[in-house]
Amino acid sequence: MAFIIRSFICNKIIQCANGFPIGGKGTRPAELLSFIKICPRRSPTIEYIFEFGDKKKNKCIQKNPLHMSSAPKIIEKFLPDDYVKSVFLDNNLKPPKIKFKVNNEKVVEEVINIVCERPNSFWKSSALLSSIPRQNIIVEYSSPNIAKPFHMGHLRSTIIGNFIGNLCSAVGHDVTRINYLGDWGKQFGLLKYAFDKRSMSEKDLESNPIKTLYELYVDVCREAEVSQDVHLKANEIFTLMEKGDENHLKDWKLFRDLSIKSFEKTFRRLNVNFDEYHGESMYKLEHSSLIIKNMEEKCLLKDLPDGRKVFIFNEKSSVVTIMKSDGSTLYITRDIAAAIDRFKKYKFDKMYYIVDNSQHDHFLSLKRILKALGYNWSDYIEYVNFGRILGMSTRKGQVVFLDDVLNEAKELTLETGDTGARLQYSHCRLVRLEENCGMSYNHNANLKSLLEPEAIDLI
Repeated sequence: MAFIIRSFICNKIIQCANGFPIGGKGTRPAELLSFIKICPRRSPTIEYIFEFGDKKKNKCIQKNPLHMSSAPKIIEKFLPDDYVKSVFLDNNLKPPKIKFKVNNEKVVEEVINIVCERPNSFWKSSALLSSIPRQNIIVEYSSPNIAKPFHMGHLRSTIIGNFIGNLCSAVGHDVTRINYLGDWGKQFGLLKYAFDKRSMSEKDLESNPIKTLYELYVDVCREAEVSQDVHLKANEIFTLMEKGDENHLKDWKLFRDLSIKSFEKTFRRLNVNFDEYHGESMYKLEHSSLIIKNMEEKCLLKDLPDGRKVFIFNEKSSVVTIMKSDGSTLYITRDIAAAIDRFKKYKFDKMYYIVDNSQHDHFLSLKRILKALGYNWSDYIEYVNFGRILGMSTRKGQVVFLDDVLNEAKELTLETGDTGARLQYSHCRLVRLEENCGMSYNHNANLKSLLEPEAIDLI
């Protein structure tokens, strides 16, 4: 409703001021919307103000000034109607502003009727939402690593991403929610090395697969700290995995399937949903090779003496490694391939990555590389960051597992019962009063009786 009134006032101002043509075109209402604001409630009447604004900030004002001398003309020609009862210049405000007194009865009537007709979805009829063009949105969030328990470090991404997805869906956008699993990289060479060294099989993972795999990973990381041979062997295994070695990929697929089953249980507890599960493994060496070939053709890569292929922003910027000396790919290479693949598949208008602050440089590099490759849609990528939970390391076994936190929270609620008993009692009492009064809401009720400032504020 507020958006309708603001738009209505903007249109009337333009009509009263004869358009204030800009570059041969008339001023559009949208250019004035940000200067129409609702007043803080100091009187029973709803009031809006028009700020003439700052010439440095307002492009409209820069070219054809809407200054104070325009106020008398606007006030003189702005005739009262169903929405606006009166218009005047409030000299008590510094600087002075035009004030519009709104017809409370009209606003109350329309809002109450809309709410009564659609009590659970009245907000969807907002003119503000109807003015938003429908877009194709991708939200990538959560993104835990397979073969490791879902820990607190992923919770923020999961909750924030789910909220953004819900918000975009609510305003009418087409939303695809993607969980981009960390299911590829040298760490799976380490895990496979440890799995084979201990002669383990699928049977060893039956009772508690994620806990077993996690303990295995922590042990092999400790072993790798004192033995360079472990790193070399893990690199060899992962390179074979990238080249499609079936023996190694069979166990990797087992780790992945068991991990997704475990994650889905946690997501159900959180009431979080995904449309698709993707993973870094979708963009193996063959996909990355096309990226590298494209970058080489555009002279975007430099070969270093150690065998790495790197991208350099400029002479002073840091180097971004695109391919390691052993020919294996990195996270950035796979993210480039993933972004290109997603745009081909979804033709998104906006893609949100929900990750912590430590990924800032990574996503800056991603957008710059995509732009350098000629993909102007890289401007549609948004990095939504949040503070990182410090002091946690899966390699050292220093993590707080989310399931443990959820279980503890459940036990605490059962013990203390801090459930807002007074609030529940008040709600029950109001419902009972409504039931016992013997009356239902009359759509023909006289809404003029709603005079209290509290009632107007609520509406």
